[in-house]
Amino acid sequence: MYKEITKVALGTPRTLLLSNDPLQFITRSKFLGFPDITAIDIQDGNLIIYATSVFGQLDFGVNRARALKWVSIVKNSLPVDSIIDW
Repeated sequence: MYKEITKVALGTPRTLLLSNDPLQFITRSKFLGFPDITAIDIQDGNLIIYATSVFGQLDFGVNRARALKWVSIVKNSLPVDSIIDW
């Protein structure tokens, strides 16, 4: 699962791997380059994603949208009998 989510994340524009343990990515905004951090973990078969802006409080929903897109892409790439609880 970590391999699949890493591939999807690194396929996102302006996204770099920040850390492998814990798995974290930094994505910069298109216009001003503000950093957003996305942390990913799997606990008891549950995929956990925490995505947040580094600066400010308002991100206009881009972190949620990015996380949901990643989940959708990974979910569609896994076998139907995957043990991950979506």
